[in-house]
Amino acid sequence: MMIHLRKDETVLLYGKISTIGESEQTEVVQFLEREYRDESSGYPFSPPSFEPSAAIWAAQTVYVIAQLLLYRDDPAKDLEALLPDYQGPVTAEAILSADLCLRFIPDILDELKLIDDEDSLIELIQQLLKKWHYSGMSALETPEQLDFTVIQSNECLQMLYCNRVIEQKHTLFYENTFLKQHIDAALGLYKNQFWNELTTHE
Repeated sequence: MMIHLRKDETVLLYGKISTIGESEQTEVVQFLEREYRDESSGYPFSPPSFEPSAAIWAAQTVYVIAQLLLYRDDPAKDLEALLPDYQGPVTAEAILSADLCLRFIPDILDELKLIDDEDSLIELIQQLLKKWHYSGMSALETPEQLDFTVIQSNECLQMLYCNRVIEQKHTLFYENTFLKQHIDAALGLYKNQFWNELTTHE
């Protein structure tokens, strides 16, 4: 599934809710580390190092959420147990390593809402994306109450975050005081050329 997810942005499942087995975890981490190395070669400034614990946690999380989309007999049963929080510190390394997989969750969330917009899993996913908002930005309406401490502390992540706001043309995130100044600096004289809607936010 991880290969299909990363290469084709598709999910391949096998009909039952399970986690990534211990025997498979090393292989998954090695694959994601290669993906991170290839992707981070184009990052600005000095890329944070790969964080394997965050990468495998994110892979497990996406794997389970994708299965929960299809294979639940009881929609509310054992959701929190199946989706534990990340136990390590949320650093720039963890955010970017987890993003290899977490970036696909907003699309899964959209599918879940189409199936049942009152599903209790939706709230769990939304809370997860508020914590990992670099990955969940497209699913979040506003940056209010989000913690930008780690984003501010790392030049590479800060620039990548602003680039993602620009790519998604997320105007409410642009209005955040911290993000606005860096996005304006990044776009410079070409701001209106790249993002016409910003003229209404001057």
